[in-house]
Amino acid sequence: MFDITRRRRPNLLQTMNLLGNDFDDLSRMFDNMMHFHGASPVSGVSTAGFSPSLDIVDKKDKYLASLELPGLSQEDIDISINEDNVLIIKGEKRVESKNEEDEYWVSECYYGSFRREIPLPRNIVADNVNATFDKGILKLDIPKFVKEEVKPKKIEIKAKDVTSKKK
Repeated sequence: MFDITRRRRPNLLQTMNLLGNDFDDLSRMFDNMMHFHGASPVSGVSTAGFSPSLDIVDKKDKYLASLELPGLSQEDIDISINEDNVLIIKGEKRVESKNEEDEYWVSECYYGSFRREIPLPRNIVADNVNATFDKGILKLDIPKFVKEEVKPKKIEIKAKDVTSKKK
């Protein structure tokens, strides 16, 4: 007889997770193409106006994060770490001026709000995070807990006092 095996196909969300950044890039390219031709974005992946690029480097005693935010000022950015150790960076890039009579030939500038949520390891010191913003680059210095080095120690074994007896 026939051996019928059931194959499980991944759903759309599983496929998107597997593709990761490649899917985001493809989605962004498609949205750009549609925007260039006057159509609204169709990807539905994000409601944000743009998604800034992020780098995080793991150093011995800290994490260094940098986020590209061209065209924003320090006042446009909000940074927090929630109770689940998730770093939340959000902000808004506003349109400086828009003339309804103008017809754009090319429009590649992103405007709108963004929100990035980055889960952090449990070994950070949230109270000591430092942020700097210069020339459109947001830099975060996220310190780690410093573990005290465990030094070997000899433990003395004491003999039980046999001279004292219970009465």
